[in-house]
Amino acid sequence: MQKKHHKDTQPSPYERFLADVSLNGGDLDKTFITKADLVNKVYSERWELSTLTTRGKTTDLKRLYNLELGYKNTQMLLDVFKYWARTMAAGTAESRMGVVCNLIGKYGFQLISDSYYLKGSYAQMTTSHKKNLNTLFLVLHDVFKIKEFKIQRDWCKENLAEEKINPHDPVNGAYSDTEFNAHIDNALTDVSIKRITWLTKKEYTKFLAYSAAVSRTIALISSRRAAQLCQCKICDLSDYGINKDDIHIDQKLVSILFYKSKLNNSGFRATPEGDAFPFSEMFTQIIINYLSDYKALIKSYCEMFNTEFKQLPWECYPLFPKILSIKSKNDLLSPNIHSDLLHRNLGRIITSTTFSINRVRHSAITRGMELDLNNAELARLTGVTIPAVKNYKDLTPQSRHLINERFSKHNLLDLSFKWSRQDYNEHFAKIYTDEFGREIGGVKKDLGCSGCTKKLGAPLGCYACGADLFIPFIEADHQSQLFKAQAKQSFLEKVGANHHQLFEIKNIIKRILAIIHLQNEQLAMAGGSLDEQI
Repeated sequence: MQKKHHKDTQPSPYERFLADVSLNGGDLDKTFITKADLVNKVYSERWELSTLTTRGKTTDLKRLYNLELGYKNTQMLLDVFKYWARTMAAGTAESRMGVVCNLIGKYGFQLISDSYYLKGSYAQMTTSHKKNLNTLFLVLHDVFKIKEFKIQRDWCKENLAEEKINPHDPVNGAYSDTEFNAHIDNALTDVSIKRITWLTKKEYTKFLAYSAAVSRTIALISSRRAAQLCQCKICDLSDYGINKDDIHIDQKLVSILFYKSKLNNSGFRATPEGDAFPFSEMFTQIIINYLSDYKALIKSYCEMFNTEFKQLPWECYPLFPKILSIKSKNDLLSPNIHSDLLHRNLGRIITSTTFSINRVRHSAITRGMELDLNNAELARLTGVTIPAVKNYKDLTPQSRHLINERFSKHNLLDLSFKWSRQDYNEHFAKIYTDEFGREIGGVKKDLGCSGCTKKLGAPLGCYACGADLFIPFIEADHQSQLFKAQAKQSFLEKVGANHHQLFEIKNIIKRILAIIHLQNEQLAMAGGSLDEQI
């Protein structure tokens, strides 16, 4: 007779821990609320931390239970993890939990309990590991008041290496002017193309692509995090969120009020920034167009579900919605001022392998430092705290120059002048001339031009577009365009124009000057003079 093979009934580490909880009088159904207002059972295998972020949306607690640290130690770390989940952004909390579990798995629990063992192992650790241990002991000693961790807390605090930002880092450092301007060009072009596609096809997925392009543009010009844009509602856009049939600009500039996202004990839309962020004329028009298109889309849903638009809490709608989640009249009526219903997850939409909001923030602070802005002004510019601004002190004007030098070989102007009007005329969809009919430059693709919102018009406004669109001709009279741009700058400064208007015209002037410089270099190499050529 064959022996029967019985299934292994050995309890898992998680099951043994639950038994210990019950043995020690714990409540297995006990719950807590995360920073994102999500209810979780404390003693579950997995916590849901957020609905808005792709990083740290959930955390796997089995990696803690599988360490088999005993009831007391597991419960202590679980309390720390719960504190992080309640007070930190989801991605940060989940990352810290993972690092702590990995460190204990590598070094043993002695790393936490034995100060001598901690000191002996400390030098082997990365800066990231040290930072996470420092935060762990901060909670254990400073928050939970467990005195036996005082030595570990003081050691980590005193020996935590100051993290320096490398401004020359091509992966994580500030963008060069060329790179930053290229991102703006690409963002504006993307918005224009995506809007045309949406208006042409009216497919819901096309609106999602259009909305994503707008969110990336706002993130770029405001230097705000994806988690902040996730919280935005229609009512945050100055007075354009009111329930009117039409949206009028009334010669005003749109401003937006952002909410802070990295504060302890700060929930959804709990802490607004002190000042609203103003948009320039160009970006105001983009927002106005977007709101009009968005409202028209919602009205189509109203017709579908036999609902009047005036019944909707339009001002409470998310600025960047999960359109495909609207499946009934109840969904249309569901948004409220404190709810994250229909708010879209923007984490992976805004940040990509080619674009980083972190680097945008580095760049914004760098530019602000070059303009001699103080720490408080820099903090308002990017929405970070004043202490956070101090981390950027190494980003001096000299460093900025070195950054630009590093990327000079990738300069868009160099790329532009590889094109010749005589050789590649057939590639230009459109040729722009000045008021005298003289050719200034060509446009490779006029799709972006059809939705252009630049107030300066062609060809002066075209200089703000990169080599992917506008190609300045080497033999053109760019000097006359420079005079016009400088006159425009003087006027804007005299009337007290906002920061973004001045940034746009200064950007154009900087590009024209660079073009003239390269133009003179190439003409000199050819043995001619500018006057002879034009």
